[in-house]
Amino acid sequence: MSCEPRTLRLVKLQSAIISIIWLLVGLARAEIEVTVPVAGTTYSPSVFTITWADDGTSPSLSELSTVTIMLCTGLDSAMNCFATLYSSVPLSSFTGNTLTTAITPSVGADGVYFLQFTADVTAGGYIINYSDRFILTGMTGTLAPTYGGSYSGPAGDNHASNVESATSSYSNVFTVPYYLQDGWLTNYAPMQNQPPSKVSLKTASPLFPTSKISSYFKTNTMKPVALTTTTMPRTYSVTSVVNDAVTQPLPIDNGGYYSVKTSSTASATAAAKKKRWDD
Repeated sequence: MSCEPRTLRLVKLQSAIISIIWLLVGLARAEIEVTVPVAGTTYSPSVFTITWADDGTSPSLSELSTVTIMLCTGLDSAMNCFATLYSSVPLSSFTGNTLTTAITPSVGADGVYFLQFTADVTAGGYIINYSDRFILTGMTGTLAPTYGGSYSGPAGDNHASNVESATSSYSNVFTVPYYLQDGWLTNYAPMQNQPPSKVSLKTASPLFPTSKISSYFKTNTMKPVALTTTTMPRTYSVTSVVNDAVTQPLPIDNGGYYSVKTSSTASATAAAKKKRWDD
């Protein structure tokens, strides 16, 4: 039999459960694999073919509802997705996971571009994936595309809402840091701390690190995911007592006294009050 204190064993068990939760989240993340355009290949904007595939993870392509496809340029850390090719179109409307379209030549100059796929998950949340970088020639616009020397596409983001089904214990989800709950339909906040009896800190500091920035957008292409935030009920109690001090007869005795000088200075004159009433 273990000699560890019961509290320590509970903490270790809780940590193990949280690790399993995040393992399940990682296994459940799907990616749209963009197979065409091909990295480093040159294309014409007049006839532009896009092809994608299911990478085999769950949720599958059939569990994605609508997709928005945008033309992008720039570095991974400062991308510019500036031209919308398709907006909130049902993914199932494309036969064989392929489409042929035309890119308006005036949106940019010749150079290196990539595609952004933003797909809504039917069960909640969304995923973002990118194609590899390719070259467009025959463009007539003034926007100069940029890239960092590699034709590999940016890493995708997964915000699918699948964490709530992994656990039913409030004591577990409330311990997950708030900034790690990205993509959850319900966010869980820890118990509000009880104020101390004395303030000893001279400066304030954040409890958690700031949230990461994975993409930059010129226009609002995202949809809010979280529907509500639930805060863990407090386990401590607050005791209130009735003030049994005897009421004093005069305001000065009850702390509500103002000097005659202050009151008369702040008060309007009788003539001013009359004028205000007449107006």
